Amino acid sequence: MTEIRFVSNEELREAAALSDSVFRDAEQTSMGVAFPHIFAAGSSHSVGAFEAGKMVAFMGLVPKIIQVGRSQLQVHALGSVCTAPEFRGKGHASLMLDYVYTFIKQTGTSLLLVSGDRSLYTRSGCTTFGALNHYIITAQDAMNYRQDDEVKRINYRLFAAKDIFALHQLLKNSSVRYEGSIHDTAQLIDSEAVASNHRLNHKVYVAELDGKVIASVIVAASGRLTSDSEPFVVEWNGVATVAVSLISYVMKELSIAQLHLCSPWHEDELHKALEGTSFTRNQNSGTIKIIDAANFLEQLKPHLIEKNADAASVINLVASEDALVFDLSVLGNIIQISYDELVALIFDPGADISSLKPYKSILDTLFPIAFPYTAGLHYV
Repeated sequence: MTEIRFVSNEELREAAALSDSVFRDAEQTSMGVAFPHIFAAGSSHSVGAFEAGKMVAFMGLVPKIIQVGRSQLQVHALGSVCTAPEFRGKGHASLMLDYVYTFIKQTGTSLLLVSGDRSLYTRSGCTTFGALNHYIITAQDAMNYRQDDEVKRINYRLFAAKDIFALHQLLKNSSVRYEGSIHDTAQLIDSEAVASNHRLNHKVYVAELDGKVIASVIVAASGRLTSDSEPFVVEWNGVATVAVSLISYVMKELSIAQLHLCSPWHEDELHKALEGTSFTRNQNSGTIKIIDAANFLEQLKPHLIEKNADAASVINLVASEDALVFDLSVLGNIIQISYDELVALIFDPGADISSLKPYKSILDTLFPIAFPYTAGLHYV
C-alpha cells in the first residue's frame, strides 16, 4: 500500500540519493549539496511516497518569503520532483501533489512556485506567468558596455569573503526579492543550485567605488566539468549601469563569447543599460498557482496601497462556487473573471481582459505587480 507523508530529517539523505539517481551523473554535485534548502535537516516540508517502507518518489517543498514593495508574500517553492523508474506511471506524483496542496492551504501560503511545467502541474491549476527579457550578450555588446574615463575609479574584481555583508546588503536593497539571511546568501552562492543543473559553476564578481561595493554579478560559467550549456547570469544587484559594465569585465576575464541574462519586465534601469542588445520576450521560469486568492490579495495589500491607496481601497476579490472563476469587485461592481485571467491581470504586462476594460484606468495603477526571476539564486 502506498503511503504519502512528510519526509523526516533522517530520510533526507535517502531523498537526495533518489534525486541524484534521476537528475545527476557521477560527476555532478549531489542534489543534497546543490539544494540545501530542500535536503538539509530542519523543519522539512518535503513529501515522499513510500512502498513497503521504501521511498519511491519525492517532492521537494520549501517555504519562502518574497518581498514585493511593502508586502511580504508567503509562498512555497516546489522542485526536485522525481520517481524511481520502476515505480513510474503509478500515480505517485499526483498523490504527493494533492498532499502538498492540502498542507500548504493550512499554512497561509498564497502562492506555489513550481520549477517545471509538466502536465502534472498545469492540469491542477499551475500556469505560466509574468514576462522577462532574455538577453544574449555577445563579446561585441560587452565592449560597448565598458565605462569611459570618468568612472575609472570603479574597481572590478572577484568576490572575496570580506564582501559578504556588502553583497547581502545589495540583495536587500532591491524592493522585489526573495527574503533570506546572510547565511542563506553565502550558502546559496556556494551550493550553485541552478548552475549545477547545467554542469556549470558560480563565478562571483563585484564592482566597488572608493572602497564601497556598488554592484555584483553571479555568473554560471564553465568550471571543473565539461558542459554543453552556455554561461548565464544567475543574479545581479546594485547600480544597473555599473552591473552591466561589470558583466563586460567578467566576460573579458573569463573569455566568454556569449552570455545569457534573464531580466524581469520591471527592471527598467537594466533594460535601458542593455539597450541595443538582442533579446526575446519570455515568461518567468516555471509555473505558478494561486493557492488562496483572498489571502494573496490580503498579503499584497500593503504594496497595492503603496502604489495607489485610493485604487486599492475599491477592489476586492473572492472565489465563487466554481473554483476556476473569481468575483472581482471594482468600485462595488462585480466582474467574473477566470483563473487564467486573474493570473494575467496580476502578473502579466499588457494583459488584455475584455471584461475589465471599463476599469482599466483603476487596475492599471495597481497591476501587474513586479516579481523576482524564479530561476536565480533561490531556485528550487
